[in-house]
Formats: sequence, structure tokens, C-alpha cells
Amino acid sequence: MELNDLDLHYIEKWLPEASVKYRDGSQAVNLGLIITVFFKEGHTPEVRRKMVECVDRYYAEFKPHLKKTLPLKKWTAITEKNYAKQRQEILDSSPEGIFDWILSSGTESYLAPDYEVFIMGKRIFHNDNDRSVIKLVFPLSLLKESEGKERYQSWLMWLCNTFSVESGYAGLSFILPYAFERMFPYEYKLALRFPGVMVDSLGTLEGGEAVEGLKGPCWYTILGNPWLEKLGGAEKLAHRLKNTPEIELLPYNDGLILKAGELPPALGEAKTEELPRLLVKVNQLIKPIRYDGHNGLHFYSEHENFQFDKESTMKWYRRFDEASAALDKDDEGKSWEPVRITCWSGEKSPFDGRWATIINGTTQYTHTRAGQIMPDFEDKHGQKHRASWTLLERDDGGNVFAVKTDAGNR
Repeated sequence: MELNDLDLHYIEKWLPEASVKYRDGSQAVNLGLIITVFFKEGHTPEVRRKMVECVDRYYAEFKPHLKKTLPLKKWTAITEKNYAKQRQEILDSSPEGIFDWILSSGTESYLAPDYEVFIMGKRIFHNDNDRSVIKLVFPLSLLKESEGKERYQSWLMWLCNTFSVESGYAGLSFILPYAFERMFPYEYKLALRFPGVMVDSLGTLEGGEAVEGLKGPCWYTILGNPWLEKLGGAEKLAHRLKNTPEIELLPYNDGLILKAGELPPALGEAKTEELPRLLVKVNQLIKPIRYDGHNGLHFYSEHENFQFDKESTMKWYRRFDEASAALDKDDEGKSWEPVRITCWSGEKSPFDGRWATIINGTTQYTHTRAGQIMPDFEDKHGQKHRASWTLLERDDGGNVFAVKTDAGNR
């Protein structure tokens, strides 16, 4: 099942069963929207300044909803004084230090928030084996607001472009309180029932895991250039998605985002629904670079037998694999190879750019304008020969590759 613009009521239908309330009706676990991104250089003054500016931006946009912060070890009302103090402490912090800052709509540390911003910058000597993180929380109701979807995606694109994001995800998630460990059993039970929802209670602590691989498919799945290259590049992904136009490719400065539909994919309720088709497809694409989950989605607590351990975590990471393996084998990308665009002498050049051709070991170069007739190859005796020219570089900086299958079709 996939959602369209008229189907937000589908998610609302599941809210009572995909969330948890205390006896007094207050929220213990919400079903909401998140954006979690991982990036390097969180020890540098420039990036720490940008992280502070992220909090400033979120606070300016959602200030009426944000109530509490954690300046020390106590859940405290946000004031101008403690806001300015925490802000300046981060700006003045040493690259050898770690920092975090949270603003939340949760009035108590045991209540699940509708809105929250959390930033964590890592130490300079962890830059190669850990990642800094930003996590934003929004209510589902944002999608029903005028231009709500656009605001949500705008936040995602801004984060990816501002922080050279390496990986991350955005979409439906179970939103736990700041004191999240007491809710592990509930998140565990909900995750088994609703596999289309991201488990991210420890997302802000998973910077080390982000170095090893991607967490898995979500409504938006972020592929920084290092991960994108391991999958063969943007052109290969586009080829593999030729039969799945619902998945959109959103480029950003340092990578690509896979967007699985105009609205979040279905929850995939275990007893009544199939697995979300678009998440199954995204899983197929990213499986070679996916983290295996060996560190666990939860850590040890008193609820050991009712939460994720290593075995159940690794099984959760594999939850889409069987369905992904059953997809059309033509979509696996094994028959794809990148080849440069070519054009024969006498044909019109498709681009402004620089070309090369080789005949009998001699290379010649030419520069053409779009629509210009491609020249012949002229040998040392002045004889002209029809030649196949290969595009080396486009003046507009565009792609010089075409998609070619084993059958030779372009």
C-alpha cells in the first residue's frame, strides 16, 4: 500500500495503536516525523557555528512549542539566559571536547515530544571513526498544514547542503521521551508490528555506526558521495529505478537523496498489510552499503528480554531483504555499465563540449557547439576518415555518460 495526497487519514487511523499513552493521557511514545543526519568536522569552529545556527533556526520557527532544555542534568524551562549561555558555550568549546544541546516540547523528561531539536558535536580525534549528528522532530500534523511537506523537505535539504551530510534518513519514526530507556519495551513491540517505521531512539548515539554503513530505508534515505560511489553513482541508481518512477532522486551538494513517494510509505502492519513496496525497493538498492546492526538498537536495561538485543536488531535490519530479493532481477543493476556519450562524424553534436577520437593509435581532439556537425578525423597525410568521437567534457558541467545494458541498448 502506498499513500497519496488523500491518504493522510491512513496514518491517523493507526495512531492509537502505533503510539503509547500514560494513564493520564499524556504521551509516552509518539508516531511522528524525524530528520537524522550524520556528518564529519563537528569539532571545527565553522561547523559548530552552523550547528548553533541550526538550533537558532529551529527555535525561531517553532518557539511557541518548545518548552524545556537540559543545561546541566535537570530538565529546565527554556529562558533567554540559559539559551544564550548554552549557545555561547558551544561557540567557545574546544575541538577536543564533545557537546550536545536539546530543545524540546516535552514538559517532562518522560514525555514524548511533538517538536525537538538535538545537536551533538564530536571530538577532533574521533573525526574518522565517529560522526556528529543533528536530529529534528516534527508532529505528523505538519504534513496536513499548507506547504507542510515543502517545509519538511526544505529542512532536510538545508541540513544536507549546510553540513555536507554523509548519511541519514527522514520519515516516520517512533518518538520516545528524553528518558527513553523506560520506553524500550514499547518501541520494541511497535517496531515488530510496524516495520515501515524507523527505530531511532538511539539515533543521536549512532555516529559510530554511521561510519560503517547506512541504517536502512526510510521515506527519505540520504546517500553522501562516498556511499553513492560504492553503489555505482547516480546514473546507475537512476537506471535501476527506471521501473519505479515513484522514487525520486533529490541531488544535494555532496550526494543524493532517495525519496520514496510524495508522502511517507505505509506502516506495513504485520498482520494486515504487505511490506511498503517503495521501502523494499530502496532496501534493495542500498543493501550493499547497509550497516548490519551488530551493536544493537537498544542498550542493556532492566527490560532485557523485552527490547532489541543483538540478534533481534540484526533481524530488524534484514526485515525487507526477502521481499527485496523477490523483486525483478532486471532491477539489480548487474547489466549496467557507464559508457561515455559518442557521436559520429557528420552527425550533429548534442552538447557544447570537448571530444576525442583515436584512429590507428593517433588521438585527435575537437571542441563543438550543440548542433554543430562533428568533423572527420584527418590523418598525417591529410586524408579524412569518418570517426566516432567520445565526449570528454561538457561546457555546462553536465553528465558525459549514457546508460548501456549488456544488450547494447542506450
